Amino acid sequence: MTLNWGVAQYSGTPSLTSSFTTNVTFNPSPPNGTYPSLNTPLQATIVHTYFGQARGSTPNGTISTFNVGGIGQVGYYVRQQIGATGSTTPSANDYQTIQFTFSESVSNLRFSITDIDRVWTSTTRDFIDGVSLTSSSRFTATVPSGSTVTGAGTVASPWQNSTEGNKSEDGPGGQIDIAFTGPVQTFTIRYDNLGREAITRGVNNDQAVFVTGFRTNRPTQC
Repeated sequence: MTLNWGVAQYSGTPSLTSSFTTNVTFNPSPPNGTYPSLNTPLQATIVHTYFGQARGSTPNGTISTFNVGGIGQVGYYVRQQIGATGSTTPSANDYQTIQFTFSESVSNLRFSITDIDRVWTSTTRDFIDGVSLTSSSRFTATVPSGSTVTGAGTVASPWQNSTEGNKSEDGPGGQIDIAFTGPVQTFTIRYDNLGREAITRGVNNDQAVFVTGFRTNRPTQC
């Protein structure tokens, strides 16, 4: 079934300075006529935690008002800044984690993390998106056509863009596609600024990625 963020029921009060939780209820699309019990909504709890000098940036922890990833759907907004001011140097201790937990175990979960990009030229020290994913459930990651994302998706080798420039939010240029190969109930995304040199004074190092395109199967109930 498709879990469409655009018609999901959303609740929560995002915080820019401390950990917070949002809740999303997905209604099955399309409805399942063979097994009516599968028509029941699927809920997800999303916990954001800031570490070091990471802090949120509006609208972190909300659903976007525009399509992302070039798939004609909105997505879940992950946005942050690192350091107390724009001149603070990011470190490996400054990051945000976003833990997704479903109300039940699902199978064949697939989704995309998109808008992974970098603005880090010789004259502008702003941000280098770094994204990693951890879960006790096994998954694979694929770079779609048109994307220039590299890396293994681990803390030691995060996904990042190999080309300079702020990629379009509604395009595949900064995208990685995730597919879980078995049942999964929870996974965690870690979001870093991989810029480890002094950020240019006055640059706000605002950075954002999106999680979108959820599709999954639910266990057959009869």
